[in-house]
Amino acid sequence: MNIIPVPQGIQPGPQAAQWIYDQITTHPETHNQHHWECGTTRCVAGWAAYLFPQELYIRSVPDEIDPWEKTLAYVTAGMHVLGIGEDEARRLFSTDISGDKVCAALKEIANGDPVSLPPLDESDYEILPARQALRDKITGYMHTPVSW
Repeated sequence: MNIIPVPQGIQPGPQAAQWIYDQITTHPETHNQHHWECGTTRCVAGWAAYLFPQELYIRSVPDEIDPWEKTLAYVTAGMHVLGIGEDEARRLFSTDISGDKVCAALKEIANGDPVSLPPLDESDYEILPARQALRDKITGYMHTPVSW
């Protein structure tokens, strides 16, 4: 997979957003919001976790974690790395978002601007309750509280 160099000392937030933007615009074949495969493509949250793997708590739990829980772990890592809230994450990490909108949102984050993606339909899933359940499950496996 083609990966651009990660600058020494890169920080979460705007710097991480700029790197992810640069990665997916330089090598668009490495980005897919709709479906990703380990080692071939990554969504925005996957690239965020690549930059800061310590944010991906899923690595600390057994393989019994189901795919939905793994997805939520990536979403949470992406939120932390990009410094965005739940509402922004729901919109930016949606599988319905176009590559152009992803890039525009990443540039907004990199510039310190609010993310201007349109709101999702009210029927879309809620991250927070599921994230709480994941946090509880991971805390049980690790036998130590996880603070998000």
